[in-house]
Amino acid sequence: MEQQTQVSLKKGAKHWKKRKSSHCETFPHYLEINGSIPSVIISPSDQQPKCTILYSHHSTERLETIYEWLRKMSLLLHSVVVGYEYPGYMNGTTEFSEDSLAKVIVQVFDYIVKTMNVDSNKIILFGKGAGAAPTLFQAYKCRKEHSVGGVILVNPLVNTSLVTLSKFQKVSHIKAVIAPVAVIFGQLINEKKYIRKLYSLLQNKKGIAMIDNGSYDLETHFCDELTDEIIKFLVGFIPDLAGYFNGDEIEKERPKEYQFNSFNEISTFLSQRNLQHLTDLLISFGYCTVDNFMTMFPDEYEFLGLEPNDLIAFKQLVEDAKKDPSLLHPKTKRKSHSVMIPNAKEMFSDEALKDLNVFEKRNSVKDILFQRKVKRTSVPYLLTTPTETKHNESHELPHEQVIVVNNHKKKS
Repeated sequence: MEQQTQVSLKKGAKHWKKRKSSHCETFPHYLEINGSIPSVIISPSDQQPKCTILYSHHSTERLETIYEWLRKMSLLLHSVVVGYEYPGYMNGTTEFSEDSLAKVIVQVFDYIVKTMNVDSNKIILFGKGAGAAPTLFQAYKCRKEHSVGGVILVNPLVNTSLVTLSKFQKVSHIKAVIAPVAVIFGQLINEKKYIRKLYSLLQNKKGIAMIDNGSYDLETHFCDELTDEIIKFLVGFIPDLAGYFNGDEIEKERPKEYQFNSFNEISTFLSQRNLQHLTDLLISFGYCTVDNFMTMFPDEYEFLGLEPNDLIAFKQLVEDAKKDPSLLHPKTKRKSHSVMIPNAKEMFSDEALKDLNVFEKRNSVKDILFQRKVKRTSVPYLLTTPTETKHNESHELPHEQVIVVNNHKKKS
């Protein structure tokens, strides 16, 4: 494809028209909004989305080429991600025009609000490259009736220096956007001056972030850095989301039986294949119970980024657990080793034996327990006579009546 500076949405449509037909109809999340708009709607694995992202791709991309990235976004951001195709980018769609694209994005947005019943304040408009233009247009269109939670633009290709009648390039429309807008761009791209110009026009600036050494495809080569910036802005748009990314809200939403022992339960499950070192990683991805493993899609395993041997062992453990449910909650047996202490009639565990240190003292059990009590006091142990206790309710004894206990010998 051409450089990003040279590829408008219209040129992108001409390019894709010459290519082979799309196969995104085979995707499990595929549907046609209003019977004519090719789309994918991807929900997070826990089925408890925190917000909904309306994604507009760049002109060098097509729905099928960004599908895996949309799935990763849904997983990492705990959000529903809605991607749609532009007119003219697939066989069977109308010819591309800005008017037709404007109608498409408005219909997709209305579908999210009215059919999916999503509060517009929980919707994030997301545009990459040339997709920033329709994204800003939608933010402008819905500014009065359905104000969105925020707008995120990645390497936006919107040349506001051009004198044009394009509804996607109008400076007046961009200035009228009241939703908070954040911009992320790679350090090595050529359009930085246009990005700064665009940012200066925004009414509600939320932040601008530059990814060091980043170029155009940040999601491919700088996925972690890009995701971190997106999360930072999401929390800025919707403060309630902060708890979901630091684990506080995820902890609250776990079933009661797992709220206090999910770590131990997952660790115990994984230990059956010596994979307990993966416990923290899996919980951080939102798998808060072992039952979550039973509903994982095949490609979710790849998103975890496990070592090859760990990946094979983990997948096999999950498959085995599906066949044998007893593997989900294995019972652990506690091992205890007992020894006989000299002069004792009872059995004591190794831990008590170590604490009492009987091998060195060889005293009676009574002396051993008494000595243990003395060691744990932070002040000298006080012994009082029965007579003095009755006459002195405060238990404050004269100096000569304080008896310091040391090695069980009384000194006055």
